[in-house]
Amino acid sequence: MTTSISLAGLALIQEFEGFRADPAQLPDGNWVVGYNHVRQRDPGAKVSQGDAVDLLARDLVALVQVVNKQITTPIAQSQFDALVSFAFSIGAEAFAKSQVVRRVNQGAFLAAGCAMEAWRKSEVNGDVVVSQALVRRRAAEKALFLKELPIEAAPSALLRPQLDYAAAVLGAPLEYIEAPKLESAIVTPLIDLEAIEAKVAAEVAAAEAARVAQAQALIDAQARAEAAARAEAEALAAMRAQVQAEAQAEAQAAATDGEIITRILMSEPATADVLLLTQVIVEDVADEEAEIVTAHARPVARQVTFARSFKFVWPDLTRTADSFALAALLLVGLGLIAIASTMLFSGPADFVDVAAAAALATPGLAATMVAAYAIWRSPKPQTVEA
Repeated sequence: MTTSISLAGLALIQEFEGFRADPAQLPDGNWVVGYNHVRQRDPGAKVSQGDAVDLLARDLVALVQVVNKQITTPIAQSQFDALVSFAFSIGAEAFAKSQVVRRVNQGAFLAAGCAMEAWRKSEVNGDVVVSQALVRRRAAEKALFLKELPIEAAPSALLRPQLDYAAAVLGAPLEYIEAPKLESAIVTPLIDLEAIEAKVAAEVAAAEAARVAQAQALIDAQARAEAAARAEAEALAAMRAQVQAEAQAEAQAAATDGEIITRILMSEPATADVLLLTQVIVEDVADEEAEIVTAHARPVARQVTFARSFKFVWPDLTRTADSFALAALLLVGLGLIAIASTMLFSGPADFVDVAAAAALATPGLAATMVAAYAIWRSPKPQTVEA
């Protein structure tokens, strides 16, 4: 089934529509330009013949769709071209209701061709009359429609024609009316099919070249995107490798806990000998059977316990300034207690003596107790048990 008009059909429409470079106003107020391209309200600019062909091709798109929709039987290219020209002339709605469509779908092509001739009248100055331009156009469309039908011999001796009075009345009106003239001149140029074919071929070649260029550009863009993705992945992998290498270098450079302890012990040999062979355990949680595991072989375990007893042990007052302060506080408290005792027991004491002694003894007793408690809470000497 043919679905598009050919160059021959396009040339037929151009010939009978006529070319108008300047817009011409229609009786309804609209404007026509080129090959029957109608502009609404605004006349628009002047067009060239090439622009007019483009406008005609756009206007024919809807008519080609109508013909494809209405015709349901296979037809030849010339028949399709004739039907598109016929539909463009009478309009899509009239074409769908015409006898031409019905006869074509029935396969009666001769009857369909003859039915075209009935559409030869038009309204001119309020009167519906036969237009000679339409008569000639219907004849051309009918000839194109019947062009590819097989020709049957009609010997005159056997088939002598006789007058068909109905056809004579239909085909021989009293007068033919010329088409009305528009304001702008109608120029009917010679149709150069070779030039049109060359233009169409050039447009097809240009479209194909553009398609190939677009496809190649898309391929190049995809290749560039893939290359960029690979480069980014490689850069990311190199960055990760560098980070891992730096982390490993930092890990190798950083000293472990064991290495730090070893450095401390090696810096103080005397302390190292004691710590490597001993285990410090608080008396409350000491396990008598516990052994020490060191970096050396397992020697005889020695335990260091803190001697926690409630007996008074005089602190080492030469170690810190706190020890001197506690000792001074203790002496002050004992001195105040001694003075209060002297005031009470040196002789008969009255109320004033008792009050004064109590005033001295109270802070003295408090100072003594605080100093004694602080001295008792201070670190005690350690005893080492083998």
